[in-house]
Amino acid sequence: MVGSQMRRFILIAVIALATIGLGNFPALAATEQLQKNTLHDLLQLAEIHNPEVQAARENWESQKARVTVARTWMDPMVEVQLEGIPTGQLPTPGNAATDMYMVTQQIPFPGKMSVMGRAQEATALQAGETYRETLFRVRRELTKTTNRIWHHHEAIRIHKRHLVMWEGFSRVAEARYSSGIGSQFEVLRAQIETEKIRTQIDNLEEEIPSLHAQLTALLGKPHEMDHSALETPSFDYGLEKLTDREHLIIEKSPMVQRMKYMVQQMEWEVLSKRLDFLPDFTVSAGTMVDVLGTSGLARLGLRIPLYFWKQTAEIGSTSSARDQAQGAYENAKNNVRAMFLESVAMAKNAKRNVTTLEDRILPRARAALSVTEKSYRAGMMEFLELLQMEWDLRMEELDLLEARMKLGNAKAMIEAVAGMSIDEMGGEKK
Repeated sequence: MVGSQMRRFILIAVIALATIGLGNFPALAATEQLQKNTLHDLLQLAEIHNPEVQAARENWESQKARVTVARTWMDPMVEVQLEGIPTGQLPTPGNAATDMYMVTQQIPFPGKMSVMGRAQEATALQAGETYRETLFRVRRELTKTTNRIWHHHEAIRIHKRHLVMWEGFSRVAEARYSSGIGSQFEVLRAQIETEKIRTQIDNLEEEIPSLHAQLTALLGKPHEMDHSALETPSFDYGLEKLTDREHLIIEKSPMVQRMKYMVQQMEWEVLSKRLDFLPDFTVSAGTMVDVLGTSGLARLGLRIPLYFWKQTAEIGSTSSARDQAQGAYENAKNNVRAMFLESVAMAKNAKRNVTTLEDRILPRARAALSVTEKSYRAGMMEFLELLQMEWDLRMEELDLLEARMKLGNAKAMIEAVAGMSIDEMGGEKK
Protein backbone atom coordinates (compact mmCIF):
# COMPACT_ATOMS: atom_id res chain seq x y z
CA MET A 1 0.00 0.00 0.00
CA VAL A 2 2.74 2.41 0.97
CA GLY A 3 4.75 1.46 -2.14
CA SER A 4 1.77 2.12 -4.39
CA GLN A 5 1.21 5.58 -2.88
CA MET A 6 4.89 6.39 -3.21
CA ARG A 7 4.93 5.42 -6.92
CA ARG A 8 1.82 7.54 -7.51
CA PHE A 9 3.42 10.54 -5.79
CA ILE A 10 6.63 10.19 -7.84
CA LEU A 11 4.62 9.95 -11.09
CA ILE A 12 2.63 13.10 -10.26
CA ALA A 13 5.85 14.99 -9.35
CA VAL A 14 7.56 13.98 -12.60
CA ILE A 15 4.54 15.09 -14.69
CA ALA A 16 4.39 18.42 -12.84
CA LEU A 17 8.10 19.10 -13.31
CA ALA A 18 7.93 18.19 -16.99
CA THR A 19 4.94 20.50 -17.51
CA ILE A 20 6.69 23.39 -15.78
CA GLY A 21 9.91 22.75 -17.70
CA LEU A 22 8.22 22.54 -21.09
CA GLY A 23 6.26 25.68 -20.34
CA ASN A 24 9.46 27.60 -19.62
CA PHE A 25 11.53 26.37 -22.59
CA PRO A 26 10.07 28.81 -25.18
CA ALA A 27 10.70 31.78 -22.91
CA LEU A 28 14.25 30.67 -22.24
CA ALA A 29 14.91 30.11 -25.93
CA ALA A 30 13.47 33.52 -26.79
CA THR A 31 15.59 35.20 -24.13
CA GLU A 32 18.73 33.41 -25.39
CA GLN A 33 17.96 34.44 -28.98
CA LEU A 34 17.50 38.09 -27.99
CA GLN A 35 20.66 38.10 -25.92
CA LYS A 36 22.78 36.69 -28.75
CA ASN A 37 21.93 39.34 -31.35
CA THR A 38 23.99 42.20 -29.93
CA LEU A 39 27.67 42.54 -30.79
CA HIS A 40 28.58 42.13 -27.12
CA ASP A 41 26.86 38.75 -26.93
CA LEU A 42 28.33 37.61 -30.24
CA LEU A 43 31.78 38.39 -28.85
CA GLN A 44 31.00 36.27 -25.80
CA LEU A 45 29.87 33.38 -28.02
CA ALA A 46 33.10 33.58 -30.02
CA GLU A 47 35.17 33.55 -26.82
CA ILE A 48 33.51 30.26 -25.85
CA HIS A 49 33.14 28.47 -29.19
CA ASN A 50 35.75 29.83 -31.63
CA PRO A 51 38.20 26.96 -32.43
CA GLU A 52 41.27 29.22 -32.56
CA VAL A 53 40.45 30.74 -29.18
CA GLN A 54 39.77 27.30 -27.70
CA ALA A 55 43.08 25.95 -29.04
CA ALA A 56 45.03 28.93 -27.67
CA ARG A 57 43.33 28.58 -24.29
CA GLU A 58 44.07 24.85 -24.09
CA ASN A 59 47.69 25.44 -25.08
CA TRP A 60 47.97 28.01 -22.28
CA GLU A 61 46.58 25.51 -19.75
CA SER A 62 48.98 22.87 -21.08
CA GLN A 63 52.02 25.13 -20.70
CA LYS A 64 51.02 26.10 -17.15
CA ALA A 65 50.73 22.41 -16.21
CA ARG A 66 54.27 21.81 -17.47
CA VAL A 67 55.77 24.15 -14.88
CA THR A 68 55.39 21.47 -12.21
CA VAL A 69 56.86 18.90 -14.57
CA ALA A 70 59.91 21.08 -15.24
CA ARG A 71 60.59 21.49 -11.51
CA THR A 72 60.21 17.81 -10.60
CA TRP A 73 63.04 15.28 -10.40
CA MET A 74 63.10 12.31 -12.72
CA ASP A 75 61.29 9.21 -11.46
CA PRO A 76 63.43 6.84 -9.36
CA MET A 77 64.49 3.53 -10.86
CA VAL A 78 63.96 0.23 -9.02
CA GLU A 79 66.44 -2.56 -9.84
CA VAL A 80 66.56 -6.25 -9.01
CA GLN A 81 69.84 -8.05 -9.65
CA LEU A 82 70.24 -11.83 -9.30
CA GLU A 83 73.71 -13.40 -9.37
CA GLY A 84 74.97 -17.00 -9.26
CA ILE A 85 72.00 -18.69 -10.97
CA PRO A 86 72.90 -22.29 -11.90
CA THR A 87 72.68 -23.19 -15.54
CA GLY A 88 69.24 -24.40 -16.52
CA GLN A 89 67.49 -22.80 -13.52
CA LEU A 90 64.89 -20.06 -13.67
CA PRO A 91 66.05 -16.53 -12.71
CA THR A 92 64.21 -16.40 -9.39
CA PRO A 93 65.45 -15.22 -5.99
CA GLY A 94 65.39 -18.80 -4.65
CA ASN A 95 67.74 -20.02 -7.37
CA ALA A 96 70.27 -17.20 -7.12
CA ALA A 97 73.29 -17.17 -4.87
CA THR A 98 72.99 -13.41 -4.36
CA ASP A 99 69.88 -11.19 -4.55
CA MET A 100 70.25 -7.42 -4.77
CA TYR A 101 67.37 -4.91 -4.56
CA MET A 102 68.22 -1.28 -5.40
CA VAL A 103 66.44 2.08 -5.69
CA THR A 104 68.28 4.71 -7.74
CA GLN A 105 67.49 8.44 -7.86
CA GLN A 106 69.13 11.06 -10.06
CA ILE A 107 69.53 14.35 -8.19
CA PRO A 108 70.31 17.51 -10.22
CA PHE A 109 72.71 20.05 -8.78
CA PRO A 110 70.78 22.41 -6.46
CA GLY A 111 69.19 25.27 -8.43
CA LYS A 112 68.99 23.55 -11.81
CA MET A 113 65.36 22.42 -11.52
CA SER A 114 64.32 25.82 -10.18
CA VAL A 115 65.84 27.55 -13.21
CA MET A 116 64.12 25.11 -15.57
CA GLY A 117 60.84 25.84 -13.80
CA ARG A 118 61.33 29.58 -14.24
CA ALA A 119 62.01 29.08 -17.94
CA GLN A 120 58.78 27.06 -18.26
CA GLU A 121 56.89 29.76 -16.34
CA ALA A 122 58.01 32.28 -18.96
CA THR A 123 56.87 29.86 -21.69
CA ALA A 124 53.46 29.59 -20.02
CA LEU A 125 53.22 33.39 -19.82
CA GLN A 126 53.94 33.54 -23.56
CA ALA A 127 51.08 31.09 -24.16
CA GLY A 128 48.82 33.29 -22.05
CA GLU A 129 49.67 36.33 -24.18
CA THR A 130 49.15 34.28 -27.35
CA TYR A 131 45.69 33.41 -26.05
CA ARG A 132 44.93 37.08 -25.34
CA GLU A 133 46.25 38.08 -28.76
CA THR A 134 44.16 35.39 -30.48
CA LEU A 135 41.04 36.35 -28.55
CA PHE A 136 41.22 40.03 -29.46
CA ARG A 137 42.13 39.26 -33.06
CA VAL A 138 39.01 37.09 -33.35
CA ARG A 139 36.99 39.86 -31.66
CA ARG A 140 38.33 42.33 -34.22
CA GLU A 141 37.42 40.11 -37.18
CA LEU A 142 34.00 39.35 -35.69
CA THR A 143 33.33 43.06 -35.17
CA LYS A 144 34.37 43.85 -38.75
CA THR A 145 32.15 41.08 -40.13
CA THR A 146 29.16 42.14 -38.01
CA ASN A 147 29.66 45.77 -39.03
CA ARG A 148 29.86 44.66 -42.66
CA ILE A 149 26.53 42.83 -42.35
CA TRP A 150 25.00 45.95 -40.79
CA HIS A 151 26.49 48.06 -43.60
CA HIS A 152 24.98 45.84 -46.32
CA HIS A 153 21.49 45.88 -44.81
CA GLU A 154 21.58 49.64 -44.34
CA ALA A 155 22.93 50.15 -47.88
CA ILE A 156 20.10 48.00 -49.25
CA ARG A 157 17.62 50.14 -47.33
CA ILE A 158 19.14 53.35 -48.78
CA HIS A 159 19.16 51.95 -52.32
CA LYS A 160 15.53 50.84 -52.02
CA ARG A 161 14.50 54.30 -50.84
CA HIS A 162 16.28 55.88 -53.79
CA LEU A 163 14.76 53.26 -56.09
CA VAL A 164 11.30 54.45 -55.06
CA MET A 165 12.50 57.99 -55.66
CA TRP A 166 13.71 57.13 -59.18
CA GLU A 167 10.50 55.31 -59.99
CA GLY A 168 8.72 58.58 -59.22
CA PHE A 169 11.21 60.52 -61.34
CA SER A 170 10.63 58.06 -64.17
CA ARG A 171 6.87 58.64 -64.06
CA VAL A 172 7.42 62.39 -64.11
CA ALA A 173 9.83 62.06 -67.05
CA GLU A 174 7.32 59.92 -68.95
CA ALA A 175 4.55 62.41 -68.27
CA ARG A 176 6.74 65.29 -69.44
CA TYR A 177 7.68 63.35 -72.57
CA SER A 178 4.05 62.48 -73.32
CA SER A 179 3.06 66.12 -73.02
CA GLY A 180 5.92 67.22 -75.26
CA ILE A 181 7.74 69.13 -72.52
CA GLY A 182 10.54 66.62 -71.88
CA SER A 183 12.74 64.52 -74.10
CA GLN A 184 13.02 60.76 -74.56
CA PHE A 185 16.53 61.03 -73.11
CA GLU A 186 15.04 61.83 -69.70
CA VAL A 187 12.81 58.73 -69.85
CA LEU A 188 15.65 56.44 -70.89
CA ARG A 189 18.08 57.87 -68.36
CA ALA A 190 15.55 57.45 -65.56
CA GLN A 191 15.08 53.81 -66.58
CA ILE A 192 18.86 53.29 -66.68
CA GLU A 193 19.32 54.73 -63.18
CA THR A 194 16.46 52.56 -61.89
CA GLU A 195 18.10 49.41 -63.26
CA LYS A 196 21.50 50.40 -61.87
CA ILE A 197 20.04 50.78 -58.39
CA ARG A 198 18.26 47.42 -58.67
CA THR A 199 21.58 45.85 -59.66
CA GLN A 200 23.29 47.38 -56.63
CA ILE A 201 20.59 45.93 -54.37
CA ASP A 202 21.00 42.48 -55.96
CA ASN A 203 24.79 42.63 -55.55
CA LEU A 204 24.54 43.54 -51.86
CA GLU A 205 21.98 40.81 -51.18
CA GLU A 206 24.21 38.31 -52.98
CA GLU A 207 27.13 39.07 -50.63
CA ILE A 208 25.18 38.72 -47.37
CA PRO A 209 25.21 34.86 -47.23
CA SER A 210 29.02 34.82 -47.53
CA LEU A 211 29.24 37.32 -44.67
CA HIS A 212 27.03 35.06 -42.56
CA ALA A 213 29.33 32.15 -43.41
CA GLN A 214 32.28 34.20 -42.14
CA LEU A 215 30.29 35.01 -38.99
CA THR A 216 29.58 31.31 -38.41
CA ALA A 217 33.28 30.48 -38.82
CA LEU A 218 34.25 33.13 -36.27
CA LEU A 219 31.56 32.10 -33.80
CA GLY A 220 32.48 28.45 -34.13
CA LYS A 221 28.82 27.43 -34.48
CA PRO A 222 25.80 28.26 -36.69
CA HIS A 223 23.88 31.32 -35.59
CA GLU A 224 20.57 32.83 -36.64
CA MET A 225 20.83 36.63 -36.57
CA ASP A 226 17.98 39.10 -36.20
CA HIS A 227 19.17 41.91 -38.46
CA SER A 228 16.84 44.42 -36.82
CA ALA A 229 18.85 43.99 -33.61
CA LEU A 230 22.15 44.96 -35.25
CA GLU A 231 23.68 47.99 -33.60
CA THR A 232 24.98 51.02 -35.43
CA PRO A 233 28.80 50.99 -35.06
CA SER A 234 29.98 53.73 -32.74
CA PHE A 235 32.95 55.01 -30.75
CA ASP A 236 31.77 56.91 -27.70
CA TYR A 237 35.20 57.49 -26.18
CA GLY A 238 37.57 60.41 -26.24
CA LEU A 239 40.81 59.65 -28.06
CA GLU A 240 43.01 62.20 -26.32
CA LYS A 241 43.37 60.17 -23.13
CA LEU A 242 44.25 57.04 -25.11
CA THR A 243 47.02 58.95 -26.88
CA ASP A 244 48.33 60.16 -23.53
CA ARG A 245 48.51 56.54 -22.33
CA GLU A 246 50.28 55.39 -25.49
CA HIS A 247 53.43 54.10 -23.75
CA LEU A 248 51.48 52.07 -21.15
CA ILE A 249 49.09 50.64 -23.76
CA ILE A 250 51.98 49.57 -26.00
CA GLU A 251 53.86 47.97 -23.11
CA LYS A 252 50.76 45.96 -22.10
CA SER A 253 50.05 44.82 -25.67
CA PRO A 254 49.93 40.98 -25.94
CA MET A 255 52.43 41.01 -28.82
CA VAL A 256 54.92 43.06 -26.79
CA GLN A 257 54.29 41.07 -23.63
CA ARG A 258 54.75 37.79 -25.48
CA MET A 259 58.13 38.88 -26.83
CA LYS A 260 59.17 40.17 -23.40
CA TYR A 261 58.41 36.80 -21.83
CA MET A 262 60.31 35.12 -24.65
CA VAL A 263 63.37 37.18 -23.74
CA GLN A 264 62.92 36.12 -20.09
CA GLN A 265 62.62 32.48 -21.12
CA MET A 266 65.84 32.66 -23.12
CA GLU A 267 67.65 34.34 -20.22
CA TRP A 268 66.63 31.50 -17.90
CA GLU A 269 67.67 28.96 -20.53
CA VAL A 270 71.10 30.60 -20.86
CA LEU A 271 71.48 30.32 -17.08
CA SER A 272 70.34 26.68 -17.29
CA LYS A 273 73.06 25.96 -19.86
CA ARG A 274 75.64 27.57 -17.62
CA LEU A 275 74.54 25.39 -14.73
CA ASP A 276 75.24 22.34 -16.89
CA PHE A 277 78.92 22.87 -15.97
CA LEU A 278 77.98 21.74 -12.45
CA PRO A 279 77.79 18.01 -11.68
CA ASP A 280 74.60 16.00 -11.10
CA PHE A 281 74.36 13.15 -8.61
CA THR A 282 73.08 9.60 -8.69
CA VAL A 283 72.20 8.02 -5.34
CA SER A 284 71.39 4.33 -4.94
CA ALA A 285 70.36 2.37 -1.84
CA GLY A 286 69.29 -1.22 -1.41
CA THR A 287 69.65 -4.65 0.15
CA MET A 288 71.76 -7.71 -0.71
CA VAL A 289 70.84 -11.23 0.33
CA ASP A 290 73.38 -14.12 0.05
CA VAL A 291 74.60 -17.10 1.98
CA LEU A 292 76.13 -14.84 4.58
CA GLY A 293 72.82 -13.17 5.33
CA THR A 294 71.28 -9.79 4.57
CA SER A 295 73.33 -6.62 4.19
CA GLY A 296 72.76 -3.04 3.01
CA LEU A 297 73.99 -1.42 -0.20
CA ALA A 298 74.70 2.22 -0.99
CA ARG A 299 76.15 3.92 -4.05
CA LEU A 300 76.90 7.53 -5.00
CA GLY A 301 77.56 8.56 -8.58
CA LEU A 302 78.72 11.90 -9.95
CA ARG A 303 78.15 13.10 -13.52
CA ILE A 304 81.20 15.11 -14.53
CA PRO A 305 80.75 17.59 -17.43
CA LEU A 306 84.02 16.52 -19.00
CA TYR A 307 83.22 17.57 -22.57
CA PHE A 308 82.96 21.23 -21.66
CA TRP A 309 83.04 22.38 -25.28
CA LYS A 310 79.55 20.93 -25.70
CA GLN A 311 78.19 23.15 -22.89
CA THR A 312 80.11 26.12 -24.28
CA ALA A 313 78.50 25.65 -27.71
CA GLU A 314 75.02 25.33 -26.18
CA ILE A 315 75.56 28.54 -24.18
CA GLY A 316 76.61 30.35 -27.35
CA SER A 317 73.61 29.04 -29.29
CA THR A 318 71.13 29.93 -26.55
CA SER A 319 72.70 33.37 -26.06
CA SER A 320 72.25 34.07 -29.79
CA ALA A 321 68.61 33.01 -29.53
CA ARG A 322 68.20 35.36 -26.55
CA ASP A 323 69.70 38.27 -28.50
CA GLN A 324 67.38 37.47 -31.38
CA ALA A 325 64.41 37.50 -29.01
CA GLN A 326 65.56 40.85 -27.62
CA GLY A 327 65.63 42.29 -31.14
CA ALA A 328 62.17 40.87 -31.84
CA TYR A 329 60.93 42.46 -28.59
CA GLU A 330 62.15 45.92 -29.63
CA ASN A 331 60.70 45.43 -33.11
CA ALA A 332 57.35 44.37 -31.62
CA LYS A 333 57.16 47.61 -29.62
CA ASN A 334 57.77 49.65 -32.78
CA ASN A 335 55.20 47.67 -34.78
CA VAL A 336 52.57 47.89 -32.05
CA ARG A 337 53.12 51.64 -31.73
CA ALA A 338 52.66 52.06 -35.49
CA MET A 339 49.48 49.94 -35.49
CA PHE A 340 48.11 51.77 -32.43
CA LEU A 341 48.69 55.21 -33.93
CA GLU A 342 47.23 54.08 -37.25
CA SER A 343 44.09 52.79 -35.51
CA VAL A 344 43.73 56.01 -33.50
CA ALA A 345 44.14 58.07 -36.68
CA MET A 346 41.50 55.92 -38.40
CA ALA A 347 39.12 56.50 -35.49
CA LYS A 348 39.73 60.27 -35.56
CA ASN A 349 39.20 60.47 -39.32
CA ALA A 350 36.06 58.34 -39.16
CA LYS A 351 34.67 60.45 -36.30
CA ARG A 352 35.37 63.62 -38.25
CA ASN A 353 33.70 62.21 -41.36
CA VAL A 354 30.62 61.07 -39.44
CA THR A 355 30.22 64.48 -37.78
CA THR A 356 30.73 66.37 -41.04
CA LEU A 357 28.32 64.21 -43.00
CA GLU A 358 25.60 64.17 -40.33
CA ASP A 359 25.74 67.83 -39.32
CA ARG A 360 26.66 69.69 -42.49
CA ILE A 361 26.73 67.75 -45.74
CA LEU A 362 23.65 65.51 -45.61
CA PRO A 363 21.13 68.19 -44.48
CA ARG A 364 22.27 70.41 -47.34
CA ALA A 365 22.27 67.54 -49.85
CA ARG A 366 18.68 66.61 -48.90
CA ALA A 367 17.59 70.24 -49.16
CA ALA A 368 19.34 70.61 -52.52
CA LEU A 369 17.61 67.51 -53.92
CA SER A 370 14.22 68.68 -52.66
CA VAL A 371 14.64 72.09 -54.32
CA THR A 372 15.94 70.52 -57.56
CA GLU A 373 13.05 68.03 -57.71
CA LYS A 374 10.44 70.78 -57.27
CA SER A 375 12.16 72.92 -59.88
CA TYR A 376 12.35 69.98 -62.30
CA ARG A 377 8.63 69.23 -61.90
CA ALA A 378 7.95 72.88 -62.58
CA GLY A 379 10.15 72.81 -65.69
CA MET A 380 12.71 75.19 -64.19
CA MET A 381 15.58 72.69 -63.86
CA GLU A 382 17.27 70.30 -66.25
CA PHE A 383 17.02 66.53 -65.77
CA LEU A 384 20.78 66.15 -65.53
CA GLU A 385 20.81 68.50 -62.52
CA LEU A 386 18.19 66.32 -60.84
CA LEU A 387 20.28 63.27 -61.65
CA GLN A 388 23.38 64.85 -60.12
CA MET A 389 21.59 65.93 -56.94
CA GLU A 390 20.14 62.45 -56.37
CA TRP A 391 23.53 60.84 -57.05
CA ASP A 392 25.26 63.21 -54.61
CA LEU A 393 22.76 62.50 -51.84
CA ARG A 394 22.93 58.73 -52.34
CA MET A 395 26.74 58.73 -52.30
CA GLU A 396 26.84 60.90 -49.17
CA GLU A 397 24.43 58.57 -47.37
CA LEU A 398 26.56 55.58 -48.36
CA ASP A 399 29.70 57.46 -47.28
CA LEU A 400 28.10 57.95 -43.86
CA LEU A 401 27.56 54.17 -43.61
CA GLU A 402 31.19 53.60 -44.57
CA ALA A 403 32.43 56.15 -42.02
CA ARG A 404 30.35 54.60 -39.23
CA MET A 405 31.60 51.13 -40.15
CA LYS A 406 35.21 52.35 -40.09
CA LEU A 407 34.58 53.98 -36.71
CA GLY A 408 33.38 50.69 -35.22
CA ASN A 409 36.23 48.81 -36.88
CA ALA A 410 38.78 51.31 -35.52
CA LYS A 411 37.57 50.64 -31.97
CA ALA A 412 38.02 46.88 -32.49
CA MET A 413 41.46 47.45 -34.03
CA ILE A 414 42.63 49.57 -31.08
CA GLU A 415 41.45 46.90 -28.65
CA ALA A 416 43.11 44.14 -30.72
CA VAL A 417 46.44 45.99 -30.73
CA ALA A 418 46.25 46.73 -27.00
CA GLY A 419 44.80 43.35 -26.02
CA MET A 420 42.29 45.02 -23.70
CA SER A 421 39.01 46.89 -23.88
CA ILE A 422 38.86 50.68 -24.20
CA ASP A 423 37.54 50.83 -20.62
CA GLU A 424 40.61 48.91 -19.39
CA MET A 425 42.82 51.41 -21.21
CA GLY A 426 41.25 54.22 -19.18
CA GLY A 427 39.12 55.59 -22.02
CA GLU A 428 36.38 58.02 -21.03
CA LYS A 429 32.98 58.05 -22.70
CA LYS A 430 31.76 61.30 -24.18
